[in-house]
Amino acid sequence: GALLRGSVERYLLEKSRVVTQEVGERSYHAFYQLCAGAPLELRERLLLHDGVTAEDFDYLTAGETVAVSGIDDADDFDTVDDALRAMHASLPDEALVDQDREGEGLWHCLAAILHLGNVRFQESASGVAGGGGASACLHDDDAD
Repeated sequence: GALLRGSVERYLLEKSRVVTQEVGERSYHAFYQLCAGAPLELRERLLLHDGVTAEDFDYLTAGETVAVSGIDDADDFDTVDDALRAMHASLPDEALVDQDREGEGLWHCLAAILHLGNVRFQESASGVAGGGGASACLHDDDAD
């Protein structure tokens, strides 16, 4: 379909809501939609391998509410993805690479944010120039 018209409403988007939520709240819906509804091929490109769910990301579990009654995140993913494609929403040069993947840039950004939320920094004795330092690793609950 083609975009015929649209309207813009102003919303206050709290940046802090990405990384933390109050108990009973969720982060932005698009994160949960991505985890629940992205097709396998896209999930693989985003390193959201089969079996990875919203529960695997620290940024999505801070509010202790991942699923909400009456909200179908998988179905909503399709709706949002279709809208992005209809608006030709893509990152610069993305459309030049692969027309079939137009609109995918936003999903790449969201997946990167989710993965960064699982990075942990640990102090280490072997830093640069022998002065101590820090190292980063992906948080893995199974390794605890």
